[in-house]
Amino acid sequence: MKKTVFFTILTACVILLLSFSCSAEEYIFTVKDNFPMPYSNSITTVNAAHGVYTASSLEDIQHLIDAGLVDYCEPMSYSELFEYETNDTYYAQQTNLTQVLAQFAWNKDVFGETVKIAVIDSGLYNAAADFNFDNIYKVNDYTSTASSKVTFCNDEIGHGTMVTGIIAAEHNTRGVAGIAPNVEIYVFKCFYLNEYGKQTAKNADIIAAAYEAIDDYGVDIINLSSGTTNATVFKKVADYAEEKDVLLVSAVGNSGAQSGDTLYYPASYDNVIGVGSVKADGHRANHSQRNDYVDIMAPGENIYSVRISGYEQGNGTSFATPHVVAAAALAKGLYPELTAKELTEALYKTCNSMSDRYSGHGSLNIQALLTYLHATKNTNKLVYSSSASSSYAYCIPEDGYTAYFARYEDSTLVDLKNAGVNATNDIFGNYIYYIWKKGTLEPYSGSIEAEKY
Repeated sequence: MKKTVFFTILTACVILLLSFSCSAEEYIFTVKDNFPMPYSNSITTVNAAHGVYTASSLEDIQHLIDAGLVDYCEPMSYSELFEYETNDTYYAQQTNLTQVLAQFAWNKDVFGETVKIAVIDSGLYNAAADFNFDNIYKVNDYTSTASSKVTFCNDEIGHGTMVTGIIAAEHNTRGVAGIAPNVEIYVFKCFYLNEYGKQTAKNADIIAAAYEAIDDYGVDIINLSSGTTNATVFKKVADYAEEKDVLLVSAVGNSGAQSGDTLYYPASYDNVIGVGSVKADGHRANHSQRNDYVDIMAPGENIYSVRISGYEQGNGTSFATPHVVAAAALAKGLYPELTAKELTEALYKTCNSMSDRYSGHGSLNIQALLTYLHATKNTNKLVYSSSASSSYAYCIPEDGYTAYFARYEDSTLVDLKNAGVNATNDIFGNYIYYIWKKGTLEPYSGSIEAEKY
């Protein structure tokens, strides 16, 4: 459905652009088959390898349009950071980490080693004392604020620093703890405060940063805690990330209490993980977007992290997004062979269920994620894990078989729907696994070993 909506909107946008004169000062466009762009003072290269350019006016490229060389063209648009404004004071503890069961990974010595994450945001505060700068690479500053190495990629807003803190703040007995502190962070500064005090970035800059992150630095995951209502501008980037097996994770937006059905991009594309916010009680945050394009939920209220002035609390889908990015990094670090598609499926499959229809697959659960992935590497083995608050178990049967996990209640087995009751293989606590051949009631004849993970 998303793709149908996208192409309908794209067609309408192209027709409008080619039929009417527009007063916009700048346009972003792509050329077909990477047509070599002749030099022009009015045309600026965003990424030549991918045929992306900007033009100071429509008239400057009308001859290219007439010649059929322009793939798409639209007025320059901007993205916004999805921070929900609040004056609340921060809590003394990072309850969000307990909420997603991040400690389970740390107890397994899983910290996200060797995984590369691009944070395309407002930069990173140079004086922040809670990062291992050996694992942080300040790649490119697309704003006009970098006058020296001191100011290069320096965060003047605090948003990018907070996002990075949620992902990768060091475990160093001070400040805050990041979910995946051993990842490599690639910083791209695109957002700045404009003359009206608004946090903004040209979408052309974000696109350039994304291509650079993929092509030049080989990142595994991209964090975009931002978005735009423009339905076309990021589509090629999303498709290219998918082609290159890069996981693109983006915030769904914060206008839930006002216009919750508004779609923001790239989060609303099929091949992008769109992240919404849950509160500490597990319910959807009021600010989180309400539409059917939300894929997964993560903590987005009262999130305590690094900021320019030290440590502060923030709200918004901006800060829910890095929870999912960090969880994916933990899984990728443990199983480097996982593809972006496999990571996405595992994240969705292991979510905590939510009754809210706008919660996608549910809320992020790191313990369940790692337990499930361990089970996928151990076919026909019942893998279970326990923590202070939760227990999870999975069994992945061999090809040609299927499984059902049921619970005893008052010594009576829960209805197994069409499963053969003679297919008992293994018992774990008050739970029992049934494995049988697909399309039949023939039970699996082999033994099933249980393993605590």
